[in-house]
Order: sequence, then structure tokens, then C-alpha cells
Amino acid sequence: MDDKGIIFTTDALLALVVITIAVGISINQLDTLNYQLQDFTGRQSLDKTVNDAADYLVKSSGNPVNWETPPISSTDLPGLAALSGTGSLTNPSTNFLDKNKIDALTSNPGLLTNLVNTTNYDLLITPINASAYTPIHITSASPTTPLSSAREVAVANRTVVLPTTTNVLQFNDLMHVNPAHQSGNDAYLWYVDNSSGKNGTTIYVGPGNVTTTQNVNSSFYPDTTKNDYYIYVPTNFALGGSPVNSVQYGFTSGNAVVSGTYGGLNDKARSQAIQTELNQIYSPGNWQNLKNTNPGSFTNVNNQINQALTFYNITPGSSPGLKMWISINSNPKAFISVWLIAVPKGTPVSSVNVPSKLVLTIWK
Repeated sequence: MDDKGIIFTTDALLALVVITIAVGISINQLDTLNYQLQDFTGRQSLDKTVNDAADYLVKSSGNPVNWETPPISSTDLPGLAALSGTGSLTNPSTNFLDKNKIDALTSNPGLLTNLVNTTNYDLLITPINASAYTPIHITSASPTTPLSSAREVAVANRTVVLPTTTNVLQFNDLMHVNPAHQSGNDAYLWYVDNSSGKNGTTIYVGPGNVTTTQNVNSSFYPDTTKNDYYIYVPTNFALGGSPVNSVQYGFTSGNAVVSGTYGGLNDKARSQAIQTELNQIYSPGNWQNLKNTNPGSFTNVNNQINQALTFYNITPGSSPGLKMWISINSNPKAFISVWLIAVPKGTPVSSVNVPSKLVLTIWK
């Protein structure tokens, strides 16, 4: 019986050893599986973050939508999509980037942290088949981990349209802006000519908050030796009836408007002051007719700007600069925007929008 007891004890010990080894192997496998699961979860999280951030960059105009307007807050979300329309019709143009927003992000790269939740980021926008244009590279100034030492890397690619223009002035949604509620860069003075009664026949549009000709919010400083200037019509449609087919414009210093006749509510006096200035420069035509009001159209206005610079003896690119005015027939059902844009001297209009690749990289 003693021999049987010894055999039983040995068998039990051997079984226990086997079980212990099996349990150890299982625990080790579970630890490995748990690590792999954590690694996979972390990878999934990193991929989701970079893709969500890339989508936001190309599909949103940011929060606030005019975040690129100084002063820029460290909490702003830097969407890069260009805006189309204003007010209730404000929509980002998906994958069509705004150069002003790109320039602002280049100057404030830390804002990307608000989208990717890390200081380990790199953004590259490269024109496709357009070697003449320099890629835009925005990268972290102080990553916590160098990319060369990263354990995990996530990349998102998006195809975008990169404008080579600079938006100088934007007159958005000309028919539907309430002059009592102006804000941001698109805040211009809007008023109706009541000289023939209060029937709203004409809308005169000028730079916002005009108090002096030196006001940086109201004047721009064109340099036709370095840039070509175009009036661009991004939007022109109507919800019933016809879109706008007659737009007039002109460039002046704004002196006659600022000096005493501007501040009151006499719209007739305002319009006369503007026309007096325009007539001095473009006599006898005063207002200039925009020949093409179709959406997507470009009209070169270098000559009209040069006429104004010469009349006032203003050195290109210098103070006091010029103001832009627009006269447009009122049509409550129409939606039209008019932008003044600048492109590098000699750039053909066909090349102002360049297909590009946006690549966002984050790591840890």
C-alpha cells in the first residue's frame, strides 16, 4: 500500500507541475494578448485621431469660422476650408482651402495641437504636378518625441485644392447682410440709396468702420508691381428670379466720404460723396462696370487700381492705401459675393487653384 501511495503522490506532483506550466503559459499568453490588444487599441485611437483631424482641416472652416482674423486665440480650432456665403448660408467649401487660413496656421502651428491632442505632429501640403509651387510645411516646434524615435505613427492623406491667391477684401452675400450686425473681416458698411424714395433700389458697399483713411480695417495697400489684382465672383445665384447681372465698382482713398458726409444716415449724401471721388479718378465714367458676374469669373482690375494710385500719388504698397466700393441693384432673392484677390505677378488665372495633397502625420 505504501508503494501505491508513493506512486499516487508522484503522479499528483507531475500533474501539478504540468498544470502549473500550462497555467504559466496561459498567463504569459494572456499578458501578450493583452499587450497586443492595448497596442491595437492605441493604434486604432491614433488612426482615428489623425483621420478626424485631417477631415476637420479640409471640411471645416474652423471654430470660430474666422479664426484666422487677429487676435488669434490659442483655443481656436484651425479648419482650413474656404467659406462660401455668409449668415445662414455660410458653408465650408470642402477640400477647397483658404490661403489666409493656411498662412495663419503657418504662423501659429501650435493650434494643430487642439485637433490632434499631441505636440507630435507634421502637416505637409504639396501641389500635385505643379513643381513651380513650394510645398507648405507646418510642423511642431517642440515634439515630445522625435519622429525618428516614434513607437507608433499614424498618417492621413487628403486631396485638396490649394489657392495661390490672397484674399484682399471679401464682400459676402451682398443682398442679405444686416448693417446693424457687422462682425469680423467681412464687416463692411452697407447702405441703400434712398434718393428716389425708400424703395431700396441700389446697395452701396464699402469697407467697414471707416473713420479715417488710415484705418487698417478699411483700407488695403495694393502693389501692382508685385501682384495682379482680380475681382472674383465665387457665388451668384437666385432663389427665384435671376441672379445679379450688373455690378459696378471703383477704388478711391475715401477722403470725400470720410470728411463729414459719411457718419450720418443720409444715404444720398454718402452715394454722392463716393461718386464725386470716383468721377475724379475715372471721369467721365465714375463707377466701373464689372463685365463678368458669372460665378467663378475673374476680372483683372490692375488698370483701375493704378489709376487711383496715380491720382492720389500713392506709392504702391504704401499708406494711405485705397478703399473699394461696390454699387449693386437690389434683389432680395439673389445671393452674390464679390472678392478682391491678389496673385503673384504674371500668374495666369488658370493656375490660381492648384490640386494638392495634404498629409497629416502624428506619432507617439
